Amino acid sequence: KFPYAKVLDLAFLASAKDPANLSALKEAAESQNPITRFWGLSGLTSLGKQALPTASTLKTALRDSEPILRAQAAQALYRIGKKDLALKSLAKEIINPKRSITEQGFIANIYMQIRETKAIPGEWIEKAKKADTKTQPRLSTLVEKLKLLE
Repeated sequence: KFPYAKVLDLAFLASAKDPANLSALKEAAESQNPITRFWGLSGLTSLGKQALPTASTLKTALRDSEPILRAQAAQALYRIGKKDLALKSLAKEIINPKRSITEQGFIANIYMQIRETKAIPGEWIEKAKKADTKTQPRLSTLVEKLKLLE
């Protein structure tokens, strides 16, 4: 049975932006459950520089089995000041040919959130520009939105 109430509580905790939740969010980011890890990493991201004490947890999360979680960890690292490491990790993720359109969109959205769209690898932009608008409409729309942010 899926623990909806527990996950919902964690989502609210992650959204609170309260540094008092740091240890609980760190614990969640280190969980065996990927959904729990997502909310833990999201909460650490929302804390920004206040999450600096969790840098080692965030660096470990760059090796997570889930690409979305690796990207979320990169965003949290960016927000605590580890910008070079974060951008390198995001670039590696977005150009990986195994990434689904949804995963690519999630990663591109992180670039937008951290206001680093110019750091998106050119090879990904070129590939996305050539996306078939009938089979991959979200990708071509995303590239258009990126142009507006330049």
